[in-house]
Amino acid sequence: MNAMLNGIMMNGVMNATTLNSPWLRCVRPNPHAALRLICFPHAGGNASSYAGWQRALTDEVELWAVQLPGRETRLNEATLSSWAVVLHALLDAFIPLSAQPCVLFGHSMGALMAFEVARHLRRNGLPQPHGLLLSGHRAPQLPRIEDEIRHLPDDDFVRKVLALEGTQQALADHAEFRALWLPALRADFTLCETYTYTDEAPLCCPIVALGGVQDAKVPPSGLRAWQAQTSDVFRTHLFPGGHFYLHQQHDRFMQTLQMQLHKLMNLQVAA
Repeated sequence: MNAMLNGIMMNGVMNATTLNSPWLRCVRPNPHAALRLICFPHAGGNASSYAGWQRALTDEVELWAVQLPGRETRLNEATLSSWAVVLHALLDAFIPLSAQPCVLFGHSMGALMAFEVARHLRRNGLPQPHGLLLSGHRAPQLPRIEDEIRHLPDDDFVRKVLALEGTQQALADHAEFRALWLPALRADFTLCETYTYTDEAPLCCPIVALGGVQDAKVPPSGLRAWQAQTSDVFRTHLFPGGHFYLHQQHDRFMQTLQMQLHKLMNLQVAA
């Protein structure tokens, strides 16, 4: 189990680089890429969960991942549960990347974070992303339907998280891993459960909403409602599976991701 834990902590770190910020990690630098894909983690997730994606993407795409405090290379930093603090820090991290076209991807909490980063960039007069790929999260203007769990005792909290099928029972049962994982997970659920939507004009970039047909947390209607958040192209893609369909349908999902990135690159050229 210790070897498994060490693998989780180090996966994707040795080959990653930073751009003067601990918030963003590049899996494999490619100065000739036409597009940057910047990925935001789900609650409790980390940058290394995207490390394997580069192999499935063409050389036109340079893959970056957001690393939140309190995990992996930032394990000794305090976790954050304030949207204002997180967005301010991400804005500073994104400025050096703004000269090159980028697409933002996020799953679950990451979808909400990608959306709010795009709006925060607009508020500060910075270039908009060339598209948002938003997975496993209902449109933010819809009311929250899930019970709040961030204040539950550890065992009850972990049980609720395991029900989402994104965490292995063996890892949750491992005392050392659990002690490292729980603070970040609680901080992330605090972000999700304290999020307040503010009405603004729709974004002017395409949005693609993705999800699992059997995801009880995010029904197809919740995905379709993202259309209200863009004045540009909007598409939805549904896959067999639940909330973590992108693991269950990995190959199909990666093919769809590459296809959507290609379409966004073509829109960029046409513009």
